Amino acid sequence: LEQKQEQDIELEKHIENLKAKLQSIKNAEIEIRALENAKREIEEIAYEVRNSFGRRLNEKASYYMSKITNGKYNNIVIDDNLNVSVNGRNALISSFKLSKGTVEQIYMALRLAADIIFENDTKPILLDDTFAMYDNKRMGNTMKFMAENLDQVIVFSCHTREKVMADKLGLDYHLKKLDWLVDA
Repeated sequence: LEQKQEQDIELEKHIENLKAKLQSIKNAEIEIRALENAKREIEEIAYEVRNSFGRRLNEKASYYMSKITNGKYNNIVIDDNLNVSVNGRNALISSFKLSKGTVEQIYMALRLAADIIFENDTKPILLDDTFAMYDNKRMGNTMKFMAENLDQVIVFSCHTREKVMADKLGLDYHLKKLDWLVDA
């Protein structure tokens, strides 16, 4: 009888352990369902943001690209894998098939289009040797467009090409030359 009572006590302990494990499993299932719902919601929101923001970014970047290339490339296309192409006059051209200068123009258009993040609050554009891969025509078109359409552009360069082009185009600018002293 005592052995039977000890077995019953052991079985009750085992049953309690199983009940605790079962409750733990139920709690984990609830947490998993909550995480799956949260994941689904986040994916839906990300999709909406990507479609809304991505479309606006693409439209704005395409506008800038058209302006800085004088209409040669009027549409930037960014696919789901973030591959970039442009609409030329006759075909869609992958960025891998474009010159370095044109790719730099795409990057410029995308940087300028990022102003949609700030809406009506304009921020300065900071450029560091941005025109290094531009030929003079590209650089002139871009600088003229920026001078006519942007509030404040700060260009850092170790070259004088930008100054020469700004003078040639009659652009209003302020030059600040930074001289650095190096102790030997």
